[in-house]
Amino acid sequence: MDNPVELSQLSLKLSTSRDYDYPKAISHSTLKAIHPTLGDLGRLNAIRIIRQNCRGDFHQVMDAYSQELHEFSVTLFDKFGYVRPWFIENGKGKGTGCWGRELNWGNLIYVMDMSVEPEVIL
Repeated sequence: MDNPVELSQLSLKLSTSRDYDYPKAISHSTLKAIHPTLGDLGRLNAIRIIRQNCRGDFHQVMDAYSQELHEFSVTLFDKFGYVRPWFIENGKGKGTGCWGRELNWGNLIYVMDMSVEPEVIL
């Protein structure tokens, strides 16, 4: 590609759909970056997890979705989807302390994968 792609030339297309097994708790999203002449330049696939619709079955919903999400959920969250206390309270597991109780509110967005066409130069 001779000329770098200008970000102002890109458009974004978002498509969403509900999960077949857990339509109230999980929705799928795909975001595409599209250039008017070069076509699709990149893609991001993610899921939105609506914790309040898991009703205490957060781990079961994540386990049914995939092994990766199950491991993510049991490591970081309790059965209601709240961050495990040792990640936000004083102690050994707190790490840098950048996580707080604000992670217990709202939905979670889990990025499944992302790709950019190799020839794209920004």
